[in-house]
Amino acid sequence: MNYPISSIYTAHKIRLDEAEKLAEEYILVAKKRNLLQYEIATNQHLFIYSFGVFVFVGVDARFYKKIVKKFNRAMVEPSVREITEDYAIEDGAEKDLVESTAAKIKTFTMERVSLIAEVLAQSAAIEYFDLKTDEIVGGFEKINSELEKNGRLKIRTKEIVKIIGAGHSILQSLITRLSLLDQPDIVWDNAELESLYKNMRSFYELDNRFKNIGFKV
Repeated sequence: MNYPISSIYTAHKIRLDEAEKLAEEYILVAKKRNLLQYEIATNQHLFIYSFGVFVFVGVDARFYKKIVKKFNRAMVEPSVREITEDYAIEDGAEKDLVESTAAKIKTFTMERVSLIAEVLAQSAAIEYFDLKTDEIVGGFEKINSELEKNGRLKIRTKEIVKIIGAGHSILQSLITRLSLLDQPDIVWDNAELESLYKNMRSFYELDNRFKNIGFKV
């Protein structure tokens, strides 16, 4: 069976305590430090990550956009730029495989689905931070051009320090808030889940994209 899965970056932060109040109609499946997981209906799941991302499994785009709106009150610094990652999950495979259009898994288990959802959530967040980093780099290019052309800066030192701080804040968010360098506990002592997780990270090039942002900063 084929299940669509989509991740949407919506805000700098989602207050999970507030989100939990707004999700009372859904069945709470798991609650962690940075995650709320719900069953919306049979084979339909919602993952809410504190770093600003919603992941929907088995939910059509026409419906999940309506669901996201109901959580507006829980969003801190909503993004003007909504970033979406679309993929699919297919169960019934002989072994877990990560392919271009879908992750093919042996059975539809929450362990497998949650690993796939986490990678998609991180990927959407990385895309947002990469775009923010490009804005910072673009700002410095203008500063360098002005310095080369006129031999002086029109921008105040305080503003430059703020730009530098924004860059380092991005790196801190990637490492601490997204737990980008941490391996989920459920893959420990489970070779199949560890292989699925590593293949998903490789397919979405999370490590290379993180290093690229670090290089830009």
